[in-house]
Amino acid sequence: MSLTLNPNPQSKPQDGGPIEGASFDSDATRSDSLDDADLLDRVQVWYKANRDHWQEWRQETSRCFDFVAGRQWTDEDLQILADQMRPAITFNRIGPFVEVVGGMEINNRQETMYAPRQVGASGVNDVLTGAAKWARDECDAEDEETEAFLDSVICGIGCIQTRMDYDTDPDGMPVMERIDPLETFPDANARKQNFADAQNIVRVKDVPLAAAKQMFPDEPEENLHAQWAEDQADDARQPHNARIAPYYRIDQSGVQDRNQQLCRMVEVEWWQYEPAYRVLDPASGRFVLLNAADAARYRIRSQMLNIPVSMRPDRRRKYYKAIIGAVVLKKMDGPEKGGFSYKFITAMRDRTKGTWYGIVRAMLDPQMWANKWLSQGLHIVNTNAKGGLLAETDAFDDPDEARDSWAEADSITLLNPGGLAKVQQKNPPAFPQQINQMSEMAINAIPMVSGINMELMGQSTSQAPQVGVVETGRKQAGMNVLARLFNAKRRYQKEQGRLLLWMIQEYISDGRLIRIGGPEDAQYVPLIHEPGVAEYDVIVDETPTSPSMKDKTWLMLMQLFPMLRGMQIPPQFYINALKYSPAPASFVTESQKILSQPPPPNPAAQGQDALNAARAQDMQARAARTQAETQLLPVQHALDVEEQKARIEKMRADAVNALQNAGITADDMRFQQTVAAINALLDVHGAALAHDQQEHQHAMDIHQAMQPPVQPTATPPQ
Repeated sequence: MSLTLNPNPQSKPQDGGPIEGASFDSDATRSDSLDDADLLDRVQVWYKANRDHWQEWRQETSRCFDFVAGRQWTDEDLQILADQMRPAITFNRIGPFVEVVGGMEINNRQETMYAPRQVGASGVNDVLTGAAKWARDECDAEDEETEAFLDSVICGIGCIQTRMDYDTDPDGMPVMERIDPLETFPDANARKQNFADAQNIVRVKDVPLAAAKQMFPDEPEENLHAQWAEDQADDARQPHNARIAPYYRIDQSGVQDRNQQLCRMVEVEWWQYEPAYRVLDPASGRFVLLNAADAARYRIRSQMLNIPVSMRPDRRRKYYKAIIGAVVLKKMDGPEKGGFSYKFITAMRDRTKGTWYGIVRAMLDPQMWANKWLSQGLHIVNTNAKGGLLAETDAFDDPDEARDSWAEADSITLLNPGGLAKVQQKNPPAFPQQINQMSEMAINAIPMVSGINMELMGQSTSQAPQVGVVETGRKQAGMNVLARLFNAKRRYQKEQGRLLLWMIQEYISDGRLIRIGGPEDAQYVPLIHEPGVAEYDVIVDETPTSPSMKDKTWLMLMQLFPMLRGMQIPPQFYINALKYSPAPASFVTESQKILSQPPPPNPAAQGQDALNAARAQDMQARAARTQAETQLLPVQHALDVEEQKARIEKMRADAVNALQNAGITADDMRFQQTVAAINALLDVHGAALAHDQQEHQHAMDIHQAMQPPVQPTATPPQ
């Protein structure tokens, strides 16, 4: 039972058993503004309109499911075959075609990601994306969606319900379940794919009476059964099946096991417009949509604070849901975002009748006639093999015994004397070749009308081997025929992703640990609600773990790798490419970890690096010493010049002292001549020193210009 009730998540179930189908709303969200009597009348009108609209489709859907399961003969045909002693042969060719489409969906599954809608560049929110993947893994959502997708392939409509479950996890966990499409009655006026424009969704389910009493222990039994929700339309062409009618009578007597009695319950979801107001937020300068109560509260507070209010009337969609029996049992508010909890996958639309159909509808007649013609051909072969007789009345001793034993090879048929001459074998009629042609035509028509070619089935219609390019092209052509089915699945995932995002932010963002990443590199982070978070875009992309996606990408990479040889490609490119390898996930994860680590040191490379470092240090030391010597040469030369000048002055003083000691005075002519000669020698020596100093400075300038610049110490290349 999965009718969505809404107990308070913080409270325990009442005495009398667990509450089934607990959903995400509490009693605090109960909408008391809706009158029970008016709501019951409105739901009955919706149900009758939807029931009459979908009645013919429901009969066709039951037939489609029977053909897929191999029940391809009606009760009337089986009775006729039994009366004629003909075999009821069934070669189920529809089942493999349905399974191959389901296998294509499994091998090309897609994942949902969330990207925040904000100014500038924005990446995918890994936490919310990981939370959605974790929630889907916990409830096996992919398997449920595959079953719903197969429903759409068979009958045109598949349905998934997303709800909060508090039975297995007291804190609540999103659950996605496949719903039988025959239990649902979508809006008769909906025309868009996946019923995106539906205003109401009605679901009718027959549950055991004991389970219904556990769900509503305070309600009388007569209030639990929605007797008004008959599943037979007023203008139905077939009579109602009354075999299980006694099980619906709640007040019947004579039934010992009351737990086997069935109770019909109706769940309805709908939306309606409610008044709202757009209020200017002074902080952000943008208009915010508020309901009437919040807008009135905002106006009062703004007036108390003397803040001017900018407000204009508007409207918004408000979602509701209710569970109804003979009376309205429970009503509550629906999700704030994400739409209905029931999400649909639709196939091809019948525009005339306003319904949807799958690929099985077109295969019903070829499959049915193939079975009938095969049965007819086998009957002809069986009857013609015995052969008839032409006999006179007195040919056999016992005509009845002869009729039974004539075709038996191990029996003895007694004839009267001379009876052999009175018996003549009938010539059996030739087997009609039209039977073979019609049977072959019916069998070949099955893939033709479905659009699924034999290449998608892994088979070939040609006896000669096909070129790989030709076979791939034919497979792609077959995929193009089924593209609408997969497009509806993609749209469903976007719609379901919006609802799941709201449920994650509203009910499980309480700090619990969620898993991000795969089994090998899983990380657990707390999921915390972020107030005022931006809107998110739902992105549906092919997951790299799907086999078809991995095979296609890996084949492309194998052709690309030889072209990348010799190019400077970052190692991260090859690390990312490993995700598309068909190798096991554990091997890929370990290989990515190994490639992400720095390479181990090479002893030979380490010795060469040390030698290069020593050489660099020696060259740097030599350059520093040369530079120091170059800087010291002018200083040393200046010291030499000063020393020479001091020597010249000492020579002059010694010559004057020697003349004075010899008694020659300064007035003496000899003294003056000697001093003049000494000064002349000193001038010549000084000029030589000055010229030498200029030559030295010129040589130093040339030497300085020829010196290479000193390079800083750098780490030698590895």
